[in-house]
Amino acid sequence: MQETIMFRSDLFHLLRTFRAVVENRSFSGAAQSLGIQPPAVSKAIAKLEADLGVQLLVRSTRAVSLTDSGELFHREVERILSDLEDARSVIQTFAGEPVGALRVSATVAFGQRILSPLLPRFMNKYPGITIDLRLTNDILSLHGDDVDLVLRSTPELEDSSNYTRLISTQDRMIVVAPDYLRKHGPIGHPEKLAGHRCLAFRANRLFDRWTFSKDGVSWTVRVKPILVSNDYQTLLDAAVQGAGIAQLFRYQAQGSVERGELVHLLDSFELPKQNIYAIYRQKRRHATKVDAFVGFLEEALEQLPTANAEESEDLARS
Repeated sequence: MQETIMFRSDLFHLLRTFRAVVENRSFSGAAQSLGIQPPAVSKAIAKLEADLGVQLLVRSTRAVSLTDSGELFHREVERILSDLEDARSVIQTFAGEPVGALRVSATVAFGQRILSPLLPRFMNKYPGITIDLRLTNDILSLHGDDVDLVLRSTPELEDSSNYTRLISTQDRMIVVAPDYLRKHGPIGHPEKLAGHRCLAFRANRLFDRWTFSKDGVSWTVRVKPILVSNDYQTLLDAAVQGAGIAQLFRYQAQGSVERGELVHLLDSFELPKQNIYAIYRQKRRHATKVDAFVGFLEEALEQLPTANAEESEDLARS
């Protein structure tokens, strides 16, 4: 009697091979990542398609793509393999430190300036955990994009069916290059910003409204940005070169302020703080490695609001 797909003894191998082909978009790339020969990959995919009775992949001279059936099957394969990896991690965790692969998503600016310097320290502390870090300014789905943990920076988080944990609150600051001030004169009140060249981060359609408060009084100023971007590094670089006035996080701009490249404006006024949340799925069985990573970040981020560039390097080395 022919063995069905559900009871094949080599099912795990077939599923891993299929996932590798999708991730690498080629049979040769999948073979290299799995440490096997390309003919073995072709044979595994042929077995899988024959057992399922459908075509999963479209082969071309340039790349491999998924059919509609392949898309559906790939989502299920990711879930199955993720659950198997979680089960393995749970068992291994009983024997010692947290282990397993942890897939983390964060914004580009936060990932480059904060996470990247801290990762070596975390990996030294938890050698059994491997990190798959995905930096993007797009909002990823914990389910559809197959990530375990999303780090999101926002004033308030919308309702979510996932677990959320506030891990840090970050200050903002208004900064400008000294040359800009010499050309345009001092700025003593937020309302004066309306007549200046500003650099704005596009988080939503209200990117040109900057809010300040002092002694119980608040002001919302509508600025006139000459540059709008969803990348903080672009705004920081433009500010340092004297293009205009920027609103940045303290951890992004503090180093430039201390080096004299930027001046902290309107420092007697408060700006809305930004919360950093860790978001992860409910009922995950690999919570130990997630908790280890989130707890590590929570402790490390406590030092960020007043940290300058040198302190950040010390933080990564400690």
